[in-house]
Amino acid sequence: MNRKKAGMIAAAAALPAAVMAGGVAFFFNYSVVRMKKRRRKRKKCLNLRPGRA
Repeated sequence: MNRKKAGMIAAAAALPAAVMAGGVAFFFNYSVVRMKKRRRKRKKCLNLRPGRA
């Protein structure tokens, strides 16, 4: 087997493994690792109804 053919076989074996590893890493980070929760700043609402203090 020549070098070019061996390189093609190695690439054909490594590409699906790399895609699977990337998918696993993505879904692990998406589901297991906690992300920082963004908190919205709430504006203070004044009670504007007449007759109430």
